[in-house]
Amino acid sequence: MKDYMHSQNKPNMTKKSDPSGDGSILGLNNSISYTPEVHFWLNSPKVRRKHRKIFVKKLNNLFEDIQRSGRPQRGRAKSIRSVEELVYTLRLENNQGIRILFDYNIKNKGIEILVLAVSSKKDFQDKLKRSSEHIVHASSFDRLGWESDDSEEIDLGSCTDDELSRFKDKSRRNFTNLSEMERENGWSQILYKSRGKRATIYDFRFPNVVDFSTLSEEYLLQPILKLQEEQKALMNYTENQFLLEGVAGTGKTTILIYRFVNDIKNRMKMGHKIEGEILFVTHNKKLKADIERSMKSFFPKNELQSVLRCIKTVEDIFQDLQNYESYQEKKKLTRNRFKRLFPNDQMDVDLFWEEYRGVLRGYNLTGDERILPFDTYEDIGRRRGRIPQNQRKEFYEYASSQLEKRLHEGIEYSPLNGGWDSLDLCRDAFSELGKGTWERAIQCLYIDEVQDLTRAELQVLFSMLNPDGMKRIAVAGDLSQSIQPSSFTWQALSTLIFELLDIRVSKHATLTENYRSTPYLVNAANYILKLQGELDNEGTPVIQRPFAGENTGEPGLVFFGDEEELIQELERRELPNAACPMLVRDKATKERLKSKITNHAFIEPIANFKGLEKHNVLLWQPEGGSECVLDLRSDPVRGEQQRKNEFSESTALLELRHVFVAFTRSRHLMGIMAPKNERAYFLEKAIRENESIIRADIEKIELFAGELSQEELHEYAREFLEAGRFQMAAESFRNIKDEYNYHYCMGRHCIELQEYDKALDHLAKAKSIGGEHNSAIGKLIGEYATTCLDQTTTEKRPRIIALILHSADGLTVMTRSRLEGEKAEERANWQLAAKKYIESKNFEKAKKCIHLVRDLQQQVVLFLKANDSKQAQNSLKKFVQKSLPPKFAVSVALGEKAALEKLFNKSLKPLKPLFVDGDVTWARRIASGNVELDLKIKTHQRNRILLRSHINPTQEKEALDIFVQDRRIKELRRSVSKKQWKFIQPRAEFEAHMLESNYTGAIRHIWKLEDVDEREELSKRIMRGRDQKNGHLTLLNMMIDERIVLDVKEEYSHDTNQLQIMSLVANAATSNTVQLQKLVKDLHGLFGTKNNQLVRFASLWSQTLQFYLHDVAGNAINPLFEFTSLVAWEARRQKINPENMFPLLSIYAICEEINQDLLAKMQVNEMWAVMKPKQRESAMLGLHLYDPTLNSKLYIFRKLLPRMEANLNIISGDNLPPEVIANNDALRQGIVESVEHFQSSETMITPPQKKAYYWSKDKPMMRQILSHPKVAYLFDHHVKSESADNEKTISTQETIELEVEPPIIEELLVENDINEDKSDADSAIEHSISTGKIPIPQEKAPEPVAELQIDLGGFDSVDLEATKIITTETWTKIKEAQPQDHIELSKQAICNYPSEEPLEKRRHLLVILDETLNNQEMLDSPQIKFAMILALMDQANAIEGITNVIPESDLIQIQMFKNKFKPEILRSNTFYSQRVFN
Repeated sequence: MKDYMHSQNKPNMTKKSDPSGDGSILGLNNSISYTPEVHFWLNSPKVRRKHRKIFVKKLNNLFEDIQRSGRPQRGRAKSIRSVEELVYTLRLENNQGIRILFDYNIKNKGIEILVLAVSSKKDFQDKLKRSSEHIVHASSFDRLGWESDDSEEIDLGSCTDDELSRFKDKSRRNFTNLSEMERENGWSQILYKSRGKRATIYDFRFPNVVDFSTLSEEYLLQPILKLQEEQKALMNYTENQFLLEGVAGTGKTTILIYRFVNDIKNRMKMGHKIEGEILFVTHNKKLKADIERSMKSFFPKNELQSVLRCIKTVEDIFQDLQNYESYQEKKKLTRNRFKRLFPNDQMDVDLFWEEYRGVLRGYNLTGDERILPFDTYEDIGRRRGRIPQNQRKEFYEYASSQLEKRLHEGIEYSPLNGGWDSLDLCRDAFSELGKGTWERAIQCLYIDEVQDLTRAELQVLFSMLNPDGMKRIAVAGDLSQSIQPSSFTWQALSTLIFELLDIRVSKHATLTENYRSTPYLVNAANYILKLQGELDNEGTPVIQRPFAGENTGEPGLVFFGDEEELIQELERRELPNAACPMLVRDKATKERLKSKITNHAFIEPIANFKGLEKHNVLLWQPEGGSECVLDLRSDPVRGEQQRKNEFSESTALLELRHVFVAFTRSRHLMGIMAPKNERAYFLEKAIRENESIIRADIEKIELFAGELSQEELHEYAREFLEAGRFQMAAESFRNIKDEYNYHYCMGRHCIELQEYDKALDHLAKAKSIGGEHNSAIGKLIGEYATTCLDQTTTEKRPRIIALILHSADGLTVMTRSRLEGEKAEERANWQLAAKKYIESKNFEKAKKCIHLVRDLQQQVVLFLKANDSKQAQNSLKKFVQKSLPPKFAVSVALGEKAALEKLFNKSLKPLKPLFVDGDVTWARRIASGNVELDLKIKTHQRNRILLRSHINPTQEKEALDIFVQDRRIKELRRSVSKKQWKFIQPRAEFEAHMLESNYTGAIRHIWKLEDVDEREELSKRIMRGRDQKNGHLTLLNMMIDERIVLDVKEEYSHDTNQLQIMSLVANAATSNTVQLQKLVKDLHGLFGTKNNQLVRFASLWSQTLQFYLHDVAGNAINPLFEFTSLVAWEARRQKINPENMFPLLSIYAICEEINQDLLAKMQVNEMWAVMKPKQRESAMLGLHLYDPTLNSKLYIFRKLLPRMEANLNIISGDNLPPEVIANNDALRQGIVESVEHFQSSETMITPPQKKAYYWSKDKPMMRQILSHPKVAYLFDHHVKSESADNEKTISTQETIELEVEPPIIEELLVENDINEDKSDADSAIEHSISTGKIPIPQEKAPEPVAELQIDLGGFDSVDLEATKIITTETWTKIKEAQPQDHIELSKQAICNYPSEEPLEKRRHLLVILDETLNNQEMLDSPQIKFAMILALMDQANAIEGITNVIPESDLIQIQMFKNKFKPEILRSNTFYSQRVFN
C-alpha cells in the first residue's frame, strides 16, 4: 500500500521549526478523517475480523482515483431531495453488503477524504448511543436518509465527467425548487460541507508500512483528533519554547503528540538518535499508556519500541538514579497512604495533601529541612498555594508539628525507615545532575498536564536539558483543572524557565475551541468563566468556542422545587444512575442525601469528579457551597452589601471554580436541581443573563432517565473503575450481578473512606471468588493489613486476622510478625506475642504483653528488645530483689563493680549503665532492717558522696555534713582555704570555725549566708555549742565579751534573726551615750521594713534606750519618737480603727516640733499614706474642729492635703453637714480629752523596770538576757529569775493600761530542734564515729563475689518458635492410608502431648493447626488436611478446664479453608467429607 496519508516534503529539523514546510509531520497534502461512528465500526470485532483491510484498500483506491481523475472512479453518487450536494457511497464487497458514506475535497496541495457514516450499525449501536462525540458532532447524519434506495443515483465507475456534472446540477436545481421551509430544514451545499467537516473529528492513519500485519484483529485504532485550522496554526509556531493552554476537550494533548512525532521523525531523517535526547513526560501511568497507544498510529514496528522508550512518567525518569533501588514502592507516600496518617481528623485531607506535596515540599528542592521555612511559605504569592494566605500560619503550624510527627512515628512511611515521596526522588536527581553523574543530554522536552507537576519536578526536568543544545520545550496544561487556587500559573512557569535556562518566554498559546460538548453547554461554562474573570483575570481560562456548530441537545435545564419534590422525581425515575451521575457541592451534601436517595452510589462531590466526563450529568445545587455565598452576592436586596465583604470575592471565586468544573462534566445534557426555589438567586440570575441555561418543567427530567442494558452497565462500570470512581463502579457491577468486581470495587472504595475492616472483608470475598484482580487484591490486603489491625475493634479483630492470613499476598516480614503476634496474644501466649510484636516494631502492644509474662528474666530481655530500658531496669530490680542472695543484691543495688560485672552478661549489658550509680533507696528495701546490710549501705553511701564530683549545693551540703560528722578538721580547713566549695563556701567556713570551736569566727560568717532559715539554724548551733542550757545568755555574753557588734544596716533588715537582735542588745551594752543616740536613730530606721517582729523589737528597744538616756545620761526624752514610732507601726498594721485616728493627728498638730522633726514628718506621712480617702476626710474634719487655724499653720498638712482645701472651705462656712454640726461639740470634747489623756498618761513611757519585768515574766530566755550584768545597768534593775514577789508588784490594772501589745521576743528566738528517729544502723554508725572505731571513710575494695554461684541462664534469648510436630513422613503415611483410617492416624499423630497440663495441650494443638493450614505439601490433597482438622477439633473438645481451646480467628480460618476447598473435599468421597457442611 502506498502511503498517501503523509507528506513527502518533510523538512530537516533545525533549532527552530521551518515555517515554509510547516515544521511538522502534520503538514499533510493528503488526509483521511472520519466520524466517531466510523471509528466505533472499525474497532468492532466483526469489522476487525472481516472488513477493515478491505476498507483500507478501498480508501487507497479512492486516493488513486481522485489523484488521477480528480474525482472518485468507484462507488455511487446519490441525489437526495433534501440535500443540495451529491452524496457519495461505496460498497465494500462486490457492490453488496456494507456501504460507507463519504465526501472529498481537492485543495491546492492535496486531497481530503471524509468518511461520514456506515450502513450497518447493529454491532455497535449501543456504543453509538452512548457516544457524546457522535451526538455532539455527527448525529445529524443519522437523519440524512442516505441509505434509502428511493433516491436517484449514478454509478461513478461507468459515468463520464459530463454526466456526473449534469447529475450534480440537477440535484442542485431540485433543492432550489423546494419550498423555503423545506430548504431551511434541508442540507444546503455549505451546510453539508460544514457538517461533514465538523463530524469527521478523527484523523485516519496507519504506520508507514506496506504490509497490513498491523491491521490484525487485535489492533485497535486510536482516536487521534484531526487538527482543525486553529490547531494547525499552532504547528507553525517558530519558537523552540512552546507553552500551550487549553481546557479539557480542546485537543492540547493532540498538539503535543504531533509536535513530538514531528521532532522524532525529523531527527530520524537526519540520522540522530532519539533515545536519551527526546523525552515526553506524563504525570501518571494512564496518560502514558494513552500516549503509547497513539504512537502505533505514527510509527512502524521497527521504530515503535525506541519511540516508546522516549515516553515516561515522572517516576520512570528517576529509575536511572544510582540508588533508585532503595526507593521501595511499598514505602512510597501516596495520597491514599497520606490519608491513613489522619484517620479521625476533621479536615480536608485531599487539600492538605496538595498543599503539602505541591508547596511545602514541592517548592523545597534545595532546602535544608523537609518542608519550607514559614517565612518562605508566607512569601509565596497568593496564587502559588492552595491554602488562602490568611490561613497559612495555622496550616503551617499543623503541618510542621502534627504531620511531621505522624510521619516520623509511622513505621511504614517514616523518613527514618526508608519512607519517601516524589521530592526525595527530585532531590537525589537534582544532586546527581549537579555532580555530573546523571547526563544532561535532552534536546527536546515535552510535558503534558504540566499543572499536575510540582515545582521541584519541573526543576529537575528542565535541568535535564542539554545546556549547549536546542532546549526545545513544549508543555501543555489546563488551569481549570484546579478547583482550589493552584501552585501552578503560566507566569510561574515562565519565571522558572528563565531562572533555570535563561530563556524568556513572553507568552503562551491558547486553544479556545471545545470539541467535546454541545454549544449550549460550552456557552453555559463560558458564562461562569466570565464571572470568574471579573474576580480574577489572571487565574481564569479564556472563553471557549464550541467546535460543534449546531446544538444537538438541550440548554442547561434548571429544575426548581422543594427538596422532597425533587427527590421524589429522582426516585421515580431511578436517578441518578450509571449513565447519569449526580454531582453535589461537597461530601456533607452527599452524606445528607444518602439516606434520601436510593441510588446514592452515583452521587459524587464535584471535586472528586474533576477530570471525568459523562454523556449526561445532574447537578444538585452546585452553587450552594460556602454558605451559599453566590446566592447572597446575587440577592437583589442584600447582594450589594455582601459584595463589599472583605473575603466575599475570594470565597465567591472558589465557588465559581466548583460551578465551572460541574458545568463542564457533561457533554450532552446537564440538569441542575435547585431545591432553594425563590432563594436560588444565582441560578435565577444565570437564567436571565445566559440563554444557554433555562428553567425547565420537572417532567423534562425524563430526558436523563432510561433503562440501561447489560452491555451499557458493563461499559460504564469499566469506565468508572478505570477512572477510580470505585463506588460507582461497584454499584454498576452489582446491577449486572458481577459479584467479583462488585466486591473488588467496594473494597477499593472502603479504602478511600478509611474503613479498612470493611475493605478487607470485600477484598477477601472477591479473592475467594477469583478473577483478574486477584493479584492486586492480595497486595492491597497485605498493604493495609497493619492499618486495619490498628483501627479494628476487639470484636472484629479475630475475623480480620483470619482474612489477612488467608487472603494477603506479599506480606512484609513486619506485617507477618504483627499477625503472628495478634494470634499469639489471642492464644494468651504472652511471651511469643511480645516477641512478634517487637519484630513488627509495635512496641506498645509488645510491652502490654511483656507485663503479663511471668518469667522476670524473660521480661527483662523482652523489654530490652522493645527499646524500653526503664521497664527492663524495673523488671531486673524485681528479679535481683526476689531471686538473688540479699548480700549480692545489695551490692548490685549499690553499683559495686564486681557485682555488676558478674550480673551483666552479654544480653544484659545495655542495662549496666543504669546501675553504675547505685540506688540507695532500693538497697535499703533489699536490706529490710538487716543491721549488717544497713551499715554496709551507710558506709558505701558516705564513700560515694565524698568521692563524687558535686554539681549542685545539695550535693556539697551532703559532703560537708560528712566532714562535720567525722570531724575531719584539717581536710575541711584545707578545702575552705583553697575555696574548693563552689556553692556553699560560707557554710563550709562556718563549719570549719565550729569544728575549731572558734565561735567568734562562726558568728561573723553567719552573715555571709543568704538563706534566713539557715542563719537561724546555725545561730542555734552556736548557742548549743557554747552552753546547752543557757545558750542565749552564753551567746550574748560572748558577743559582749568579744565585742561582736553588727551594724544595723539596711541589708540586714529584710529578715528576722536572733543574732541581729542579740547584736542590738550587745551594741547597747558596749556603747556610750553618743553611740546610744545614734543606735536609737538606727533602730527607728528599721521601722520601714516589712518584718513586723523586727519592727516591734526595734520600737520597744528604742523606747528602753531613750528612757535610759533620759534617766541615766540626763538626756531629754522626746515623746514623739516613741509615740510616732508606735502609731506609724500600728497604723501600717491597721490595728487602730481609722475612724479614731484623727485625734492622734490632732495631737501631732498640737506639737509644733513636727514641722522641725524630719523623723516625725516621715512617720506621719507613712500613717497618712495607709489611710483611705474617707478616713483622711474624717481626720481632717477632726483637725479642723480642734483648731481651724492648723491648716494654714502647719506646712506638712498643706503639702499633704492640697486637694482638701475646697472641702475645708465648705467646713469653714455654713455648709457643714447637719450631722457634723449636731456632733460638733461632742467631737471637739473628744479630741480635748484625748490630748489630755496622752499628756497625763504613762502608757507609752512606762519605766523600763516594768517593761523588763513584764517581758521576762514566764520567759526564761529573756530572764537570762536581762539578768546579764552589762545589760541590767541599762534598766537599773536586776530581775531575779526566781522572784515570785516581784511578779506581783505590777497590778492587774497596770497591765491593763498597756495599750501596746507586749513584745513576744521569744518568737524570734525559739529553738526548733528536730529530733529525728534514728535507725539501728544510724545509731551504730554514730556510735562508731564517736568512739573512733570507724576510720576516716575512704574508697574500700568491695567484698569478693566471684565465688558466688547465681543462675542467670534465664536471661539468654529463648527460641519461642515451635518445632515441627507433624513430619512429612506422617503426612505421607496418612495420605497413603485407607480413607477410613485418616482421622484415626491423625489423632495418633496429634496425641503425642509434651505434657498433660491443659494449657500445654492447647498450645500443642494450636501449633499443629498452624502447620496444617499452612502446609504446602498437601495442597493437592485438601481432604487429608481436613481429616487432620477434624481430629484436632475432637481433641480440643476433650480438653477440660479451658473454654475456647481453638480461638475465634482460627475457627474463622478453618471455615475459610472449608469454603475454599469444599468441592475438592466432596469429590474425595471419604466417609468424613460430608462434615465439611458442619
